Amino acid sequence: MAAATLVAGCCTTHTTHPIGPAYGHEQEFQKLLEASLPVRDKIEDIRFNYDFEKALVIYETPEIGRGEAVFEDDGFGRYHGQMSCMEQDKTTGHIFIVRKPIIITFPD
Repeated sequence: MAAATLVAGCCTTHTTHPIGPAYGHEQEFQKLLEASLPVRDKIEDIRFNYDFEKALVIYETPEIGRGEAVFEDDGFGRYHGQMSCMEQDKTTGHIFIVRKPIIITFPD
């Protein structure tokens, strides 16, 4: 009985968690993100979690100040996130803060 338990215990399979597409391509992620931002916005830091499925982006925008956004891998080579920015209503002239969706797509 003990031998059967030992054999069964050794036969378990180990699964590995998939690694996000930015793994090893952190600089490319930053370049793609910067290309999608207004010129005056500045990326201060980008941190990835252990499996590169999520990225924390810390940024600075002149109108709003410091902000943070989380981008998540959708399993298709894209990271989705939202970042705050200022917009002006063309009819009323009011200025307000909006969260704009941003998609970072890695080429195959």
